[in-house]
Amino acid sequence: MIFWLYGPIIHTQDKKQRLEILSTILNANDQIIKKYNLVFLEGFSPPLDDLIDENYLKIFENKGYKITKFVTYLTDLTKPVEEIWSKVQKYTKINVKRASKRGITIKELETLEEMKEFVNLHQKWAKTKGLEILDLDEKINELWNKHTNLIEKIFLAFKNNELIAAISLSFFNNIVIPTQVLNSYSKAASLGGPALTWRAITWGKEANMKTYDITGGPLILENEIDVDNTKPLTHYKRKWGGEEIIHYNFLIPGGKIKYELYQKMFRILRIYHNIMGKARPTKFVGDNK
Repeated sequence: MIFWLYGPIIHTQDKKQRLEILSTILNANDQIIKKYNLVFLEGFSPPLDDLIDENYLKIFENKGYKITKFVTYLTDLTKPVEEIWSKVQKYTKINVKRASKRGITIKELETLEEMKEFVNLHQKWAKTKGLEILDLDEKINELWNKHTNLIEKIFLAFKNNELIAAISLSFFNNIVIPTQVLNSYSKAASLGGPALTWRAITWGKEANMKTYDITGGPLILENEIDVDNTKPLTHYKRKWGGEEIIHYNFLIPGGKIKYELYQKMFRILRIYHNIMGKARPTKFVGDNK
């Protein structure tokens, strides 16, 4: 599987040129699918690209891509922080304040040892999803290189000196996007998430970024069945007060049989881990309030 995020970004306002460039990119995608024997290739359009029209989408459609409308929520970081905070829903604000009162501290990742803690948390989180990091040292080096080259920013949430949650941020074109949100599934971690998100937003403001994209999920209409149970996630992200924006998901299978087999296996795996997640006892970390 290969994914892209926020693309293609085509630097011309000329619609004819945009379509020609897009066609060239999708032809290159065909070669990538064959070279790496992909099960599927998937990507998301930039939410701020207001030149996407029916002709643009038709090129994807003609190439065999499945197109799905997604929704995301964008916070305007050029506004005063007080105004940004005023648009956050009341209960979310309470959780941000409650995190501090209950001894949860947020800090920026700074050392290699903290990166190791972050990757270990990532491994624990991945296993709850049926995934696994095969080479921890390689992952640590990869993320440390991104950190030292200022490609990503990572914030950590601690309770009683234990890492309970973390968020990694990518940023380009003055846009900040959370690329990974991890938690230990402890009781305290439920407050670590809101505290981390607010710190990520305020960091974007301090760094003179223009937009914080909290991301979202598929656009589910009132009469549609939410097969993947994505509504709770988008409902949570809507609480941060960002402007709702529609953009697109593009997916093309590497082969019909391979992709159908992947879907069936993934569906079984997801059901299994949902059952295991419900059966797994909750771990409490020094907070009985």
